[in-house]
Amino acid sequence: MIFKRKRLLFLIFILAPSFLAALPATKYQFSSPVYGPFSLYHENQNLVISVSSTSLLNQEVYGQITILNENNQSISQSKSNNVVISKYQTKTMIISLLTQFFLGSDGMKVVFNLIDANNSNVLVTSKFDIYPTKVETFDPTDYSQSEISLFSTCFEFVNSGVVAHQEQFIFDDFLDYFLIDTYYRLLISQYRFRYQFFSELIYENAYLILPDIFATFSSISPNDLGQIIIPLFLSKEEQNYVIKFPENMFVNPKTLEMSLTPKDEYLNTKYFYLPPNHLKDLHGTEFTFVIKGLGANQLTFLWTTSFLAYQGLIGSCADSDYCVIGGIVS
Repeated sequence: MIFKRKRLLFLIFILAPSFLAALPATKYQFSSPVYGPFSLYHENQNLVISVSSTSLLNQEVYGQITILNENNQSISQSKSNNVVISKYQTKTMIISLLTQFFLGSDGMKVVFNLIDANNSNVLVTSKFDIYPTKVETFDPTDYSQSEISLFSTCFEFVNSGVVAHQEQFIFDDFLDYFLIDTYYRLLISQYRFRYQFFSELIYENAYLILPDIFATFSSISPNDLGQIIIPLFLSKEEQNYVIKFPENMFVNPKTLEMSLTPKDEYLNTKYFYLPPNHLKDLHGTEFTFVIKGLGANQLTFLWTTSFLAYQGLIGSCADSDYCVIGGIVS
């Protein structure tokens, strides 16, 4: 009996390495909230990270964050609490990110390591950069058929590592002119863009500054700066954000003069009309579009346009699709 027991132990000793080698490699899963966006030298963040593994065996681990300088040398390290994880045990690590000391205008290089607490082996490594938000102004007509890509300002722990999030604004045709149709409606639906980020687009406000000459033939009062402002809004249509006029404006059906408030004989409209008798007065004038507080970086989009007028529907033969020719019948 003793001989059989010794033989069994001997076989286990010989076969154990082969058995362990045949096991699939342990994988690690992470999850966390999204952290950011961060301001310059943002207050230090305590990162709360959930971690588990695919192994049936318990394993004691901890997280470590290293901040690197421009030469990829370590300048700071912070360590989380130790946790014991397995396939059936998900635990939470808490670790400090020292943004208050190191997050400058050039960003911050970060390395996250998951480490075995018993032998100090590095189990998972993720490298990422984070940057403070930066308020900037862009002319989107400079990016027609192109995109604006910003530095990553947010990140999260997900699946097997860290994902950094950056804002992107993607434009198709974004031209420095717009059109009016045969009904003298100002067409701005071409001003659209796609937005890619982990969350929906936010913005503060949007508006159109009309040429000063509008004060002579509209019922829209100038503001304190003498500007005639039309509020706009962004509407999401499938993957695009489209710039639109307010749903409730008012137009004089005889003269096509506009108002933002109800008036006698004015009709409700969602279109913005240009008075046909004053189109020539608008030649050479500029319309300025402004969108403020866009996205996590609080950007401003500002662009100035002219317009192209189609032929009028009815009017003089030189300027209209249809005209009446008078004459004498003998």
